[in-house]
Amino acid sequence: MNDLFIEAILEGGPDDLPDGERVRRVPNDEHKVKIRHGSGYEHFERRYTSDGAVPAVFAWSARTRVAE
Repeated sequence: MNDLFIEAILEGGPDDLPDGERVRRVPNDEHKVKIRHGSGYEHFERRYTSDGAVPAVFAWSARTRVAE
């Protein structure tokens, strides 16, 4: 098993974010995930639990627009 990457689940954010975008592999030490969606980026931050559960849950934290 490769401990460098883990499965992550993205919670919250826009309702039209496809389910396929909500599950992904990220580096084990990743604290934030940013994905392109529409005309901006959705930002998710890792929620830490005392048991170190996997898959890791990243909760939606903000949306930024693409610079023109």
